[in-house]
Amino acid sequence: MMNRGNDSFINVYIEHHSPSHSNVVYHRMISRFINEQTAVLPMQMGNEITWMILQKDSKKADDHAKEIQHFIGRYCNSFMPRKVLFTGEQTPFEKVGAQHFPEGYFIFVSPLTVSEKVWDMLNLWIRLDEKRPAITSSDTEHSTFTLRNQFQEQVAMEQWKEAYGTLETIRLGNYVSDDNYLFLKMQWLAAQHRWDDIWYSKDYESITQLDYIPARIQQMLLRAAYTVLAPSDLTEDFDKSLELFTESRYRLGALIHKSVSSEEESICRLKAYNAYLESDQIGLQRLLTLVQDSTSIAIIQFLLGQLTPQPEKSDLTLENRVLTAFQLQHFEQAYQDLIKSSLTPFKTKYLCKIATMTDASIVYEEAKLAWDALASEEQQTLLRDPECRADVMLVQARMNAITIAPQVPSNPIVSRSEEVTWHRWFAQFLSNTDDIEQGQALLREMDTTRGGMVWTDSVLTLLAEQFAEIAMLPLHGSARSLLETALSMFLTELMDPAHFPKDSALSLYDYCSELILAHSKKNQASMTYFQKLSEGIVYLDFNLAHTQFERTVAWFNLSPSKMVLPYLQAALELYFDYDIPQQRLVDLWNHWSGALGDSLQTLESVQLNGWYELGRLMGADANLLVRLSQSFHNHEEHTEDILATLSPQKIAIFTLREHTARRAVEKLGPRNPSHRYVICTDDALTAEAKSHVKSSDIVVIVTTCLSHAIFYGIQPYLRNNVVYPRSSGTTGILVAIEEYLNNLS
Repeated sequence: MMNRGNDSFINVYIEHHSPSHSNVVYHRMISRFINEQTAVLPMQMGNEITWMILQKDSKKADDHAKEIQHFIGRYCNSFMPRKVLFTGEQTPFEKVGAQHFPEGYFIFVSPLTVSEKVWDMLNLWIRLDEKRPAITSSDTEHSTFTLRNQFQEQVAMEQWKEAYGTLETIRLGNYVSDDNYLFLKMQWLAAQHRWDDIWYSKDYESITQLDYIPARIQQMLLRAAYTVLAPSDLTEDFDKSLELFTESRYRLGALIHKSVSSEEESICRLKAYNAYLESDQIGLQRLLTLVQDSTSIAIIQFLLGQLTPQPEKSDLTLENRVLTAFQLQHFEQAYQDLIKSSLTPFKTKYLCKIATMTDASIVYEEAKLAWDALASEEQQTLLRDPECRADVMLVQARMNAITIAPQVPSNPIVSRSEEVTWHRWFAQFLSNTDDIEQGQALLREMDTTRGGMVWTDSVLTLLAEQFAEIAMLPLHGSARSLLETALSMFLTELMDPAHFPKDSALSLYDYCSELILAHSKKNQASMTYFQKLSEGIVYLDFNLAHTQFERTVAWFNLSPSKMVLPYLQAALELYFDYDIPQQRLVDLWNHWSGALGDSLQTLESVQLNGWYELGRLMGADANLLVRLSQSFHNHEEHTEDILATLSPQKIAIFTLREHTARRAVEKLGPRNPSHRYVICTDDALTAEAKSHVKSSDIVVIVTTCLSHAIFYGIQPYLRNNVVYPRSSGTTGILVAIEEYLNNLS
């Protein structure tokens, strides 16, 4: 497919380096380059010619360079090609070359006297290359690793349709087991907060009957189950909630007992209703010590008041109680009995078994502590026990992966007795950036269902140090491609809403944005990651706004394009509220507006208006504003305003960036004065916040600028009236509301 974006490189090349005597092969090479095919172009320097092999796809460039060497190597000073970089300095050609080929290009150098022979051989290579069978997407052999990584990236970028397409490819091609496909499907639904779709899915009971369910999938399933009870809990109609839970309890299977020691409000409430049905007074009293919010306390006290006290079963020994609970898959009860008991091989054995059945981090930690406290002879006995040997080894593998060695070895190959975690992967990469095969193998071994992220403070600090070191490395070719793949996988985990933004990860976010700036291609995925990191950094510490802004200026130092404009717009809106010198912001706005010119007219109306309003607020160039204003008014004349015709609505916006939300309301208000807007900036789940969720027709949740307490606290009360902006800026909020209204119509 022709790409006119390549014209800038070709124009500069022809102006400065076009050969004095061209031929048919040369013109075919120019045509191939414009059509994004591998091209070989000459540059004469005295009595020598440098033959540049130009291809942006690094793997294809490697493969074609190896092919071409067999055609022209014999005529060149060296049979092997050499990879070089455009410096980005001194000459126009170097500057445009650095923009188009940041990873460099291969060259051969030959005497001028053999140039005709080289052209003849290149002509032969072209003829053979053009006869090469075309590989279409349907013919491509997708690996499980590639497809799962693609799916995770699409989910992270909120590309729901594309992610579903990838999920279907995975299902139809049998790339993963049926269980893992269902886990991915639940992840896809949960990322969109489609809790009703999860709960009423025909797959729900199939999953809850599985022996092993990853911890994060357990949480998704239980959150979905609680949405049935949330409305009656909100009105404190606990009798109704108990009735609803009793009717639907069968669907949960053993799942309710697999989530061990969870302190999440919705899960604790489910466990409380379940404990009542099982007459578990001790369980209810234990839950009462875990919860802190008033509603959960009221529920448990209500249930305790309804419960008839049961006589204690003192005739059972500890071992019998644990064995009975384990056989019934009442893992929470078995775990609670074990941690109160003294150390024995029996305790260690069943802690290990419960850990692998529940995937609960706290049980893994207790199991490892118990294992370490055993005598060597007792450890060997457990390792010979066929009932628990595999469980013990899994616990060791998980906990060894989490542990940080006091001193990193010179060649830290990840042991097969350890799970692959991110800090260990990056340690391996730093030890030998050229070991591509090992790096790829470890990425494939990573358990993407559970994830490779360890959220302890020490590991987060180590990752920040590793990223600072990698950002300074001069990476090219395969090593850089490997890092890009790993970084994309890593960032989807780092920005999981359950953990992002996280105070203890601030330093990691800081160095992560530096690493993206140094070694990532500027594509849609990396733009999304960089934007979210920037919002997280300034949300956690506004003193870092100036540093992050300088990175942002460097990040957007590229040829202006409409595809990138929304990301720049979100960045400018972010820094407009953070005391960045206004002229710096205006310079960026003026440059991009001037460069894009009339092409801005083709933007969506809300995006164009947002860009104009941003320029107006900052005091941008008056002539550019006039041109944009005319374009915007032309848009308005041909656009139906759905908001203006909508019946009166209450719209609640949940965000901690009050200024941006107020600017959004100022734009929305005049379009229909009958609508009512409220902005909730609470950082804890208050009665007022719950009331807004319950009474609003449309709920806007700015996830990148919201406390975890609010985000997860209001989830159970949400219906299908929720809007999730992709950025926390004014335009992000307006675009999200507009998309929601368009979908309604």
